[in-house]
Amino acid sequence: TVYHSDAVLTDSGMYRVVMKPDNTPYVSDTEPRFEEACRELDGILWIKTHKGYAPHAIPATAGCSNIVCRNIMLEQPRSCAVRIYRNNDAYLRSWYPGCDIPKADNIRFEDIKILKPVDTFLSVETEATNVRVD
Repeated sequence: TVYHSDAVLTDSGMYRVVMKPDNTPYVSDTEPRFEEACRELDGILWIKTHKGYAPHAIPATAGCSNIVCRNIMLEQPRSCAVRIYRNNDAYLRSWYPGCDIPKADNIRFEDIKILKPVDTFLSVETEATNVRVD
């Protein structure tokens, strides 16, 4: 059983489910295995991702690391400028149940100009290490 945006690893690659993001479960008896960009199997649209990886090198958990955001101008008022979080609810899953929870690491913000009111600049609601504002 898979949901919109779920990713599945097989010997031939990584495949992502592209359906309506409405928490509908889709059941498939067919393992995705194809080389073209996308294919429908058992009524589920699959997109092949990470075509450049060898099957043994495909990452199993997707976290965010080594990101630099620079020269940003915040021109609109907002309650929160930057939010680092993970979610696992009916409409958005940041990780698949049973897998390692992804982490955020080494994220930098450089030369940020805040031109309108911002209540909170940075909200971190997940495990994150080495987050810097310069």
